[in-house]
Amino acid sequence: MTRSASIALLATLVLPSLSQASEESDRLMKEGRAHLTAQRFEPALKSFDEAIRAEPAAKDAHFMRAMALNRLGRFKEAHKTLRYCMHLRVLHQELYFELGWTYLGIDDYDRAIRNLEIYERRLPGRGQTSEFLGRAHFHKGNLDRARELLAQAIRRDANLRPTVEYYLARIDEKQGRPKEARDRLRLVVEQYLDSPFARELARRIGGTRAKPWQLVVSAGIGYDSNVIALGEGQPLPINISSKDSAQFSFGADFSYRWTLDSESSVDAGYSLAGVAYEGGLSEFFQIDHYLYGRYRRKITDVVTATLRLADQFSQFDGRGFRNQVTLRPALEWRQATNALAEFAYTAGFNAYLFDATVPAQDRDGTSHTLSLLQHVACRKGAVRFRAGYSHEFNNADGGDYDFDSGAFVIGTNMRLPAELRLDLSFRYTAFDYDNPNSNNGFTAARDDDLSQVSVYLSRRVDARTTIYFRFDYTNNSSNIAVFDYDREVFRFGVILRF
Repeated sequence: MTRSASIALLATLVLPSLSQASEESDRLMKEGRAHLTAQRFEPALKSFDEAIRAEPAAKDAHFMRAMALNRLGRFKEAHKTLRYCMHLRVLHQELYFELGWTYLGIDDYDRAIRNLEIYERRLPGRGQTSEFLGRAHFHKGNLDRARELLAQAIRRDANLRPTVEYYLARIDEKQGRPKEARDRLRLVVEQYLDSPFARELARRIGGTRAKPWQLVVSAGIGYDSNVIALGEGQPLPINISSKDSAQFSFGADFSYRWTLDSESSVDAGYSLAGVAYEGGLSEFFQIDHYLYGRYRRKITDVVTATLRLADQFSQFDGRGFRNQVTLRPALEWRQATNALAEFAYTAGFNAYLFDATVPAQDRDGTSHTLSLLQHVACRKGAVRFRAGYSHEFNNADGGDYDFDSGAFVIGTNMRLPAELRLDLSFRYTAFDYDNPNSNNGFTAARDDDLSQVSVYLSRRVDARTTIYFRFDYTNNSSNIAVFDYDREVFRFGVILRF
């Protein structure tokens, strides 16, 4: 056989093998990246290891393997892999970030700072870069610089708050502020109870576990332009001199959680909310009692099921107005780390605690609601959007309140400078009543369009205290003019968490 023929034969044997290995490596890389994006780090590492076996010279596979090892906390292995990546001359934009993370994990703080600062110069603005730099400076004893960088981390990415608050608490302790340190640690343990970091932290604090209960109280003052929400053509009761009023609001919420295992938990809680009005509107003093229990179970890595049973009892001026029992099963589907959809069904059983003037106005009955709500976060959690639709079928004992309605909702929540949070929402509901209203001989069934706008601005003062401003606007437009109305509510308040 000639030399050229031997080379040709060798090529026919080797090249298909290399092509098949490359195809298999590409498939495994794609699979590993999907696991990494979904934060399934063990399966991601397995995929990258198999990709390397399929194609040992695949540079990206070695680097992605180091990324998975960092996220699993296996820093010595990650360091060895990254050194091999540098030997292979891997040029990846995340290289200096991963090196900084690895050096932080193996307690080489000078090299961690050096690599993270290079990364920050090349790709500025990442919250976790600031967090890791802050942690490295903390371990080196540069406490003021560490505090500055950790505060920057929260401004860049609010989702980093649990670990950042922990290191800020350690700085407070070292700088002689034990009360501030305790408040910060309490914030992490209580407000981020679902976080594995919070559970681990709770075990480290005096050997205790995360506090299973939470108490929140609030108070506010404001103004309501239309307390009884009646249309301009609707006659007012003779003992009411005006429809607008100053208001005082108050509330309390107590909840308790039982963690059954790593996949499931049970919550129970009680909420009290009240609004008091001035002068002639004192009889509209309103109190709502809300009691609930909820079971939550993680079905897969991306699907969680919940079942909530609740009872709401409403009073006006001390007299019972309505008791509503609801049963709400729901599924949450996390499509990505920044996207979640909730599908829910709610069955409501309504009992109104007063006698209807005529049978057609008996509001007792049942309701059935189907809903879908989509959440999406961007800018590393600094801005969050939500949008959804729900449809309700209300079946009342009296014909006046048989209806079905469709509601669209959109909203956003965003972080602003100076530790401010802004939440905006708009809801549009179209009501289609089944029967003509029995009042005053109306011959047409009601068709109402209800538009609601809400603006909520808040600022956390410390670990316990939040102050807020809220504005709500409601407009109801009906084909029967007496049901038209507008309502504006302004409120300033404070919220305390214990």
